[in-house]
Amino acid sequence: MKIRKILGMAILFLALAGCSGESRSEKKEAAESEKKITVMCPGYSAADLMDYWEKEKLDFRLEEKTYPEEQYYTVLKTRLAIGNAADILDIQLGYAGPNGVEELGAAGYLEPLYDVPEDYPEDNPEHLLIADGKVYGKSPIRMMLGVGINKALFRQCNLAIPGCWEDFLVCCEQLEKAGIRPLVTGGKDATVFQYGVYQIAANRLYPKDPAYDEALREGTARFTDEGTWDEILLQYLSLFRDGYMGDDYLRLRNSEALELFASGEAAMIITTTLSYSSVITPEHREDFGFIPLPANPKGEPLCISESLIGGFGVYSGSSEKEFLVEKMKEYCDGLAFNDLGSRSLAGEEYKDCPAYYFCNQGWPNEVEVVMEKKIQEYLAGGLKGEISGITRAMQAELEK
Repeated sequence: MKIRKILGMAILFLALAGCSGESRSEKKEAAESEKKITVMCPGYSAADLMDYWEKEKLDFRLEEKTYPEEQYYTVLKTRLAIGNAADILDIQLGYAGPNGVEELGAAGYLEPLYDVPEDYPEDNPEHLLIADGKVYGKSPIRMMLGVGINKALFRQCNLAIPGCWEDFLVCCEQLEKAGIRPLVTGGKDATVFQYGVYQIAANRLYPKDPAYDEALREGTARFTDEGTWDEILLQYLSLFRDGYMGDDYLRLRNSEALELFASGEAAMIITTTLSYSSVITPEHREDFGFIPLPANPKGEPLCISESLIGGFGVYSGSSEKEFLVEKMKEYCDGLAFNDLGSRSLAGEEYKDCPAYYFCNQGWPNEVEVVMEKKIQEYLAGGLKGEISGITRAMQAELEK
């Protein structure tokens, strides 16, 4: 009797399992047959776009594919080359990297949303992603590069906020003498090396030659010209050479460096307004601050490195590009611009400082990626290499 009961329960279990398996199979087939739109972007998410999609209750399911930044560039180039990119792509202003609108648009990889109106102002008040008279998307945020400062540690050492490079180095020296780590950076993520370099260029190069990037593209200026990028890189790398960055800068991720700064284990971090705001929330601002990197020589004006960031564009090879163009127009029209990245985070005293866009927005090909990797290699070699090796590699990439 007990055996028959056990057998009966087993048969019932198998029958239920069979039904359950069939149900799962049906669900899988239904999911696979569901209409789908893919969006591809670097590590940060497409949260706003996903929210818009959900709110509109569109027939297509939006599937997000994210990659670490360097991997995103590699995957993007590969998939574009074989004609199999995602329907919606993360794109950047100007020539900024493999996803810059200037190059992707010219190559026919992006579907324009519409033409730029003839009377559209040059200062781009709507924050559009424009190339060759066409609009490919819209930027949701302005971002500024700068230095996060632990004001409590500065007060502890009786240090004033520096206003020039010479004063900045004095702060680093005094902090170190007090047993406080002056700076931290997450050089395991090579992209962080841009942050300091661009700010130095904004103070040392572009004020003298605002059209420098145009000259680079035309071939009348070169990264290897003496007194230009060799001096910019030398100034930046001196922070490592003098020990102000500690000795773990190639072992830390950017997220780890930000946490060390937020926990008070370093007095400063060269970063972005967005990264700073992710770890220093408004209720902690009394003991922390954000300023432009004072890379200007003593007696010269302080300049800021500040720009719009990218957005999303429609892949021209998408089978649903007509539908997506209309929806992305609606999405862009509804974007609420976030000025968190503006100098307002730094304070009123910086509101009138001249500003220059991020250097890579003027550089074709992957110059900034090459620069980051070469800086990483230079630091890994114990700063014994030649800085000219970095500038030569940048120039070679520019000329590809």
